[in-house]
Amino acid sequence: MLEIKYFQARISMNTLSVFQKYLGQQSAHSNIIPTDITDINHTIGILQTIDKHLKKCTTHLHSLDSIKESMTQCHFMGEMLFEKHFLLSPINKTFYIQDLTLFFNPDSQEHLLAYISEKREEIASLLDQIFFLLEQEENPDSQPLSYTQNHSYSIYLKS
Repeated sequence: MLEIKYFQARISMNTLSVFQKYLGQQSAHSNIIPTDITDINHTIGILQTIDKHLKKCTTHLHSLDSIKESMTQCHFMGEMLFEKHFLLSPINKTFYIQDLTLFFNPDSQEHLLAYISEKREEIASLLDQIFFLLEQEENPDSQPLSYTQNHSYSIYLKS
């Protein structure tokens, strides 16, 4: 039994030393610390979720019930996303999305469509800024990527 505890303690110390070495290398090569990666992933997830639901709403502009349903289904990690202020810490910006029913008019969907389009463009711009920040961390000489040109970005994970 003593050998097993010694072996487990030795593995734990080896694992700890590997993590310390990795974190030490990270701080030497990158300004993004591991907690920032979590914040970035969370921010990207929120923005992509809102964008997905806004896109869905553009196909149901004539139905108040569909818009309400999409808004109630728009949540990330258990948190409702409409009518919330978000501080996007990786890029020091704020983001707010209003209740879409405020813009609903059964006779004309121009205001609703304009608001949704404006917010989708704002989300694309914010994601571009985040992805540029990440790309700059990896390769300082890189050119900016565009979320608007390629919607296939997924949540960024540091390897």
